[in-house]
Amino acid sequence: LNSKREFTHKLFEDNYVHKYLEVNIYKDVRYFNKERFEEYVKWLLNIFMIKKLSKDKNINEVFVLYCKIYEYLIESAEESGYQLDELEEILIRKNIVK
Repeated sequence: LNSKREFTHKLFEDNYVHKYLEVNIYKDVRYFNKERFEEYVKWLLNIFMIKKLSKDKNINEVFVLYCKIYEYLIESAEESGYQLDELEEILIRKNIVK
């Protein structure tokens, strides 16, 4: 992936992800379901943790990072008003993606 925008877009572009997040359009704005998003983030971060732990043995560091990323994503979703395009912009603007 060549850019923060491309990476962030990839997190949410899949039709299965849209269905899971119950993405809907109201007045040309794409909204997603808060509870489904929280579960989606947990699954993504669980995969991240497994991959990190297979490389790094410091479980405490990995767990702290997991918690920080989870909190950041949930707060960003809330800040976006659960609007998908706004969430993507927030994640890019705040540099969650390097």
